[in-house]
Amino acid sequence: IRKLQQFFLLNDFYDMATVTSSNKWLLKEIKNVSPHIQTGYVAESRYRDSVKTSLSLGCSLLVLNERLATPKLIKYAQRNGLEVSCWTVNNAARMAQLRKLGVDSIITDEPSQTIQQYFKNQPQ
Repeated sequence: IRKLQQFFLLNDFYDMATVTSSNKWLLKEIKNVSPHIQTGYVAESRYRDSVKTSLSLGCSLLVLNERLATPKLIKYAQRNGLEVSCWTVNNAARMAQLRKLGVDSIITDEPSQTIQQYFKNQPQ
């Protein structure tokens, strides 16, 4: 974690990067060692309250598996001050749905192809 802190400092990444993980211990330690590093909790299942977990860890970002993204959960997270990102979205139609739901960002394995399909399907 000290090396991560040094990396952020040397590259002035504090305002440009967010460290994301599903490892709660790691996210806590990052905040203990370097509270200025932005963090995001990666929610992989429905079995925990991902918003409460994110907030308790001091995260500013909730990273949802795209299958978990519901209008209710997205609004709940955003009302509590969290940005919401969804992973892994490789389908332009799903990307459009998530945009309508109000997600702040999308993670994809195929950015060129997916974005091309996305804009091709948008009204002019």
